[in-house]
Amino acid sequence: MPDKCPGALRMFEASDGKIARVRLAGSPMTVEQARLVGELADELGDGHVLFTTRANVQMRGLDEAQAGEFPSRVEPAGLLPSRTHERTRNIVVSPMTGIDGRADVIPVARALDQAICAAPELVGLAGRFLVGLDDGTGDVASLPLDLTAQVHHDQLVLALGSGRDENTYAVGPLADPATVAATLADVCRTWLAVRADHGEEVWNVDDLGADARDDLHDRVGGTLGHADHAVRRASQQPRLAGAVPDGDGGVAVLAKAPMAAISTAGWRAACDVAEHGDGQLRVTPWHAIVIRGVPGHEAPSLLAALAGTGWATDPTNPWLDVHACTGLPLCARSHADVQARARDLVDSLGTQPLDGLPVMWSGCARQCGHPSTPHHAVVASEADAYELFLHDGSHAPQDGPSREKVSSGQAIALLTTAGSIA
Repeated sequence: MPDKCPGALRMFEASDGKIARVRLAGSPMTVEQARLVGELADELGDGHVLFTTRANVQMRGLDEAQAGEFPSRVEPAGLLPSRTHERTRNIVVSPMTGIDGRADVIPVARALDQAICAAPELVGLAGRFLVGLDDGTGDVASLPLDLTAQVHHDQLVLALGSGRDENTYAVGPLADPATVAATLADVCRTWLAVRADHGEEVWNVDDLGADARDDLHDRVGGTLGHADHAVRRASQQPRLAGAVPDGDGGVAVLAKAPMAAISTAGWRAACDVAEHGDGQLRVTPWHAIVIRGVPGHEAPSLLAALAGTGWATDPTNPWLDVHACTGLPLCARSHADVQARARDLVDSLGTQPLDGLPVMWSGCARQCGHPSTPHHAVVASEADAYELFLHDGSHAPQDGPSREKVSSGQAIALLTTAGSIA
């Protein structure tokens, strides 16, 4: 069964129109590409640029004619490099990769994107199949990945699935992106072959049955050989706000879009900052942007300009820890306007950071876009009826003993007075 992940060609039909997605495949956007995204959000969408947990951008509210126009606008700008493989280009990278001495995995991302698009058989990868390239910090490795390639010293090691096992395999040297990309593309082919041979119509490695999973490990291990290092997985989400040294004499400016959306005015402000930096804008799985190469003396005024257009730019800003799905009125599955409740929580905090774990407000039990690390889940079952519980961040069923039945006001009181509710 095909998944419903939107793209630039096949879009998702929402209650307010179509959702169009631009896949970035782990590479930064140029300022020109980013400005085009903002223009399209204004001309065709609802005036906002939206962020996904797979480090892509999207816009919503397109009608039929606008949806037909969208591909012809993004394709010449290099934002639709392959029509056949458009939905298989699912690659994420560590947000600070290559900055201030960190290993740089972006060349591998670019080479892997090209390798996937050049392989006709990899059209069979699901839109939900995700490859992560981690610079060794463990940030991307904490996500629900199908393939995790992580840097250890000058080599990359590979884990299959999102952390249920820690068997790892030797991929190759970071200094040879083309070889590493070819190896990872071959693993994608092996995944498709194992899935077909076992008759399993699943999208992700974690969903394989035990026999098929063992077969996948046997085939990958037989080709690559086992590695000596386990993959490190972070237990907390990165705090992407403020300015940090970029190792090249400037700073990297970091800003988060609250609730995964920013107005086109805010998006244009980010493009202006990129003009002061290296001319590129990175999008991360944590709904934040990274712009490197900004002169240090300009950073305070540029951060103030971003904050003035809606970005969270202070590492203590509560919006770094408060999340919400789309909710009502735009999501027909939702039971509540959870974005309004998230704003209520942030308003109650004032300028104080949230004490304890992050919070995710969800309009239904699907909990779309929830953090991949431990957090408080507040899940609506009716208009003002919620379940409040500790979520481990995984996509496994959450069977913990502590579940509170609360109103939104009670949830906010508990979260702001008790901190972490264990």
